[in-house]
This record gives sequence, C-alpha cells and structure tokens, in this order.
Amino acid sequence: MKKISKSLVIILTMIMLVLNFGGCAKKSDDEAMKVSILFSDNAGSPYNANWALIKEVEKLKNVKLDVQVVPASDYAAKKSIVMQSGEIPDLLTNTWANQVHQYAQQGLLLPVSDYIDKMPNLKKYLEYIDDEAAIDDICEADGKFYVLPAFEKYPVGTNAFAIRKDIFDQNNIKVPETYDELFDALVELKKIYPDSLGIGDLYNGKLLMSFVASSFGTKGGYSLPFGYSYNYDTKEWYFAPTSEQYKTLLGYMNKLYNAGCIDPEGFTQDSALFKQKVLTNKYFVVPVFGYSSCVDYNKELKEAGFENANFELIYPMAGPEGIRKGKPTSKYGGGLAVSSTVAKRKDFDKFLEFIDWLYYSEEAAILTTAGIEGVTYTKSGDEYIFNEDIITVANKNGTKSLSKDFGVGINGIKTLTDYKPESVERSLVEEKELEFKQNMIDQNWVDKDDPGLKFSEEQNEKVQLLYTGLNDYTESMIVKFIYGEESLDNWQNFVDKCKQLGSDELIEIVRETWSQQNQ
Repeated sequence: MKKISKSLVIILTMIMLVLNFGGCAKKSDDEAMKVSILFSDNAGSPYNANWALIKEVEKLKNVKLDVQVVPASDYAAKKSIVMQSGEIPDLLTNTWANQVHQYAQQGLLLPVSDYIDKMPNLKKYLEYIDDEAAIDDICEADGKFYVLPAFEKYPVGTNAFAIRKDIFDQNNIKVPETYDELFDALVELKKIYPDSLGIGDLYNGKLLMSFVASSFGTKGGYSLPFGYSYNYDTKEWYFAPTSEQYKTLLGYMNKLYNAGCIDPEGFTQDSALFKQKVLTNKYFVVPVFGYSSCVDYNKELKEAGFENANFELIYPMAGPEGIRKGKPTSKYGGGLAVSSTVAKRKDFDKFLEFIDWLYYSEEAAILTTAGIEGVTYTKSGDEYIFNEDIITVANKNGTKSLSKDFGVGINGIKTLTDYKPESVERSLVEEKELEFKQNMIDQNWVDKDDPGLKFSEEQNEKVQLLYTGLNDYTESMIVKFIYGEESLDNWQNFVDKCKQLGSDELIEIVRETWSQQNQ
C-alpha cells in the first residue's frame, strides 16, 4: 500500500506540474501585447489612461498602451531627445513626413511602405486616396515612406484665428478683414480691458506665425519646419527668415507687442498656463485647429463664469500687400512614425495588424470618431444617435465632451482616415464649418504647403548640420525682434549672420535637390 501510495503521489504531482505548465502557457498566450507611445498632449483634453476609448481599444485588440505623455509645447524638443537616446517608443505621434529625413536615413524609423502587403486597411486607404503624387511627396529619396500617413481626399483646412465675438460685439468692434484692422481692434480692446493680453497661442507662437506669415507672402511657424520655403510665383526656393516679407511680418508682430497686444510669455509658456489665461478672459484672439476648439473653449469659459463667452472662427485676414491666405494645407495631413525596433519583436505581425486596424480600419474610424455603442451613442439603421448628455452640434448644452471625457477624436489614438458616417459628420461638424471650407475654396484663400524634398543621405547630413545652427539662431532672434530686444534697424546684421551660419549654402543644396528631383 505504501508503494502504491508513493506511486500515486508521484503521478498526481506530475499531473499537477503538467497542468500548471499548461496553465502558464495559456496565460502567456493571452497576455496583452504592449505598445508604447510618445504622446503629444493637448491641454484642452489632457490624456487620461481611464478614458473609455483607451479601455475599449485595449479590450478589443488585447493590447496594453504604455503612453508617455508630453505637453504639446514641449513635444518637438522631447521627441528630438528621445530619438537621440536610442530608447525610442513604438509609436511617435504628431510626426510629419518632412520631419523624418534624418531619422529615416539613420535607420531609426520603420519604412512603413515595405509592409503594405501586411496592412490591408492601409492598402485599401491608399487606393481610396488615389493620388500617386501625394503619396510620392511623402516618400524619401529611396522611394519609401516612413510615416503612417493621414491624407484628406478633398483638403481644406479650418485652421484659423478665433475671436471672442461676444467681446467684439459688446464693444461695437467689427470682425477684422485685414491685419491692420486686427491691430486697431486689439488696441481698442486693450484700452477697455487693460489686463487683457490680446493674442495668445497654445503652441508657443508656432501656430500663430504659420497663420500670419501666409498673408505676409511667406511661411512661418509650423509651416516653416526647416527655414527654406518655395515661392510658387517665382518657382524658386529661398531662406524665409531673412526675406523682406519676413522682416515686414516681424515688424508687425513687434508693433502688436509694443501696444500690449501680444502676451510677453506667449512664446515660452506651457500649455497649462495658456489655458489658464484663456479661462480668465485674458485672450481675445487665438489661433485654433477648427470649430471644435471653439466649442471646447466656449464650454469651459461658461463653466468658469463667463456665461456669454463665444469664440468664433474668422476668415483669413489680408496682409500689407493684399494677400489673404490661411494656414498652408495639402492633401497630406501628418501622421505618426514607427520605431524600426518593432521589426525585431516576436509579435511584429500582430503589432502591424494592430496599427493597421487602429489607424486605417473602418471599425476603428467609427470607434475613434463616434465612440462606443451604448456608451456615447445608439444606432438606428444607418443613423448614429449620440446620447443626450454628449455635446454635439445640435446639443451644445450637453454635459460631456467626446474628447475630454471619453478620449474620442484625440490625435495619436484616432483614425488617420477621413472615413466618417454621414450622421456622425452632421452631429460633430458645424454646418458653418462646412460653409467655411467651401468659402475658403471659392475665394481662393487656401495657401499651399511647400513641395516635398528628397535628399540623398549626403545632402541630408549637410542640411541637418546647417539647419541645426541656423534654427537655434533664427528662433532666438525672431523672438528678440518681436519683443523689441533687438531692433529691426539691425536687420542686415541678422541676414549676414545667417549667411555666416550657412543659409546660402542650405538654399544651394535645396535647389540642387529640387533640380535633380524634377529631372
């Protein structure tokens, strides 16, 4: 009996070991795939790991998102540091094709176009866009693209200035149609509201300068990532910061500053401080990314006690030469980059399947624009009916924001397509926004982005070296000119210094590349 008992114990022990190992194996198979993201945060809808959208994405695809949150105002600098560190997250949000030359050639980014056959939703999306020129424009010299791209089938941006229409109306100040009229309006408001700061910008002047520069006949801010720009009239590339148009632009900005109509902290503050000033009635003009920004600001201002607060978009204003253009736009609308290290993952194919689904599938497009059925909307036939507490175009008195409260529509975790059911479009897009877009087209107020350049590895190394020194200098001098720390009487000294730092050499390389590209 002792022998039988001993044998039985051994057998039972072996069975338990097998079951335990089997259980571990099963648990390992079910373990969520980790996806790390460098995330550009928006103070208007700060990232929340408990958003219903995040939880739904993680549940549907069995993933765990490891999100490194960086304020939008610090994102460009942080991304540069991360790229140099070698510890690169899987996904880099808010990354444009014209920002990745150096990293692509260093082998730090995944050549996304090499994997289209493993990404059926992306393949279908590119066929839907059906524009070889637009796709070619985001490719490097090797013919590959290194971003998960977003395109618009019919591009017209609603990036524009928003004004506190209630304040303008209350003081009988008309909506400005020129930058001179804007100056006069802000000066008048400064007299009435001495503590006001006039113009503010969530993005340290980058968005502001990109708007104003277009009507001054040049490029600036976000629309001038590397200093060089293309003049479509003369068909020549030039170094924008030393152009006469840019000098005129800086003179105008300095004039605003001297009148107390530009925030002294506007080019350095973080996004939280900007938001605080919006909600304490300090800004009457801000550049925004569309009507949704106005809706969010207006709701929060009302909650802060400004019951009649009303930010409204205005059309582009005319500059000193009569040019009237909005922020430059193109069919390409940005996207994300992917670290090349993901190709070494054992679950690489699963990773590709996930990003293909999140950014390009029709299912994820509905999820990331309308939210979750039963949580944010119900469905009747083809109609998506938002819950009564959700803020929509027809329900501005709702108590919950799709973006702020649920994470729906947040850049970096939303679709890169323009797929959207018609009923969702009607609920989320103001009719006047659609009118705004059409009027921009009819009036020819849409400015064009610069063409894409495809540098060779040698050319890119030279460009990056030159640009780094030039950018550090021009960025600091631009702020000094605006704030009057440097006089525009010394403009030629600035131009000469830029030449010493290689601005002429930079443009020579750009023109050579453009010539080769067009052969």
